[in-house]
Amino acid sequence: MLRSILFPLDATEASDYAGETAIQLSKKFNEKGTPIHLSALGVVDRPGIERPEPTPMGAGGFKEKRDHTLLADAREKISNSLKNYEARCKKAGVECEFLQREGDPEEQITDAALIHDAIVVGKETNFHFETSESTGETVGNLIRNHPRPTLLTPTKAPAGGNTLIAYDASIACSHSLHFWLLLGLPLIGGEVHIVSVDKDHERATGLCEEARSFLATHDVQAKVHPVESSDVVSSLLEVAGKIAAGTMVMGAYGTSGLKAAFFGSSTKKLIEASPYTLFIS
Repeated sequence: MLRSILFPLDATEASDYAGETAIQLSKKFNEKGTPIHLSALGVVDRPGIERPEPTPMGAGGFKEKRDHTLLADAREKISNSLKNYEARCKKAGVECEFLQREGDPEEQITDAALIHDAIVVGKETNFHFETSESTGETVGNLIRNHPRPTLLTPTKAPAGGNTLIAYDASIACSHSLHFWLLLGLPLIGGEVHIVSVDKDHERATGLCEEARSFLATHDVQAKVHPVESSDVVSSLLEVAGKIAAGTMVMGAYGTSGLKAAFFGSSTKKLIEASPYTLFIS
């Protein structure tokens, strides 16, 4: 059962909705008699700011001064983000621990995750906001290395509240499905739908029934949607829209029918295109 959540934050819009997801998830479990320990973590990317760079002769003092300014700015942004989130938690009646650390964001988040059950993070969160214009670098590494099950949230709330399980019988998919069950996430409500995509409709149907039967042993009732197609990403998104999904449960690195969806550019396509929260373990 889910007992603790780690929410790594920054000052982006993506982080804002991820924080709301963590609050609502905590409230739902608290209401069901399962107290949640929520931790908000703000990381100042000091190594990125102080990283050695080629400088003209005599310009070392300028870089040192610049680094000092960037560090002060980063600390202030993180501190303000934590204070704002503290106010949101108090308003929602949710207790939260607030952590501010300095170091490599991925390392700090991974270390903190070791004593938490799950991570809730915005998919476009940029933990290197002082040193990089790109987003998702740290988030992508967290998914690949999966120190803990991760709820990867969109920038704004999905239109629906049901759960889509993308099932292909792979170890990765089974891993995510088991964690979703063992953490008690079916308790948060909404319908559960199983989608299996395969070029062979009969195989897709068999996979759906396999997952449905397994969920039934955990007293979770699900509707099935076998899809005959070779375009996994588009098929998943199409069904998700039809069933008013809010969350998609999937393995980060699948085999079989979902293999193409979770390698290389297709992984990026799915994450970028999905307006849903992705549960990945």
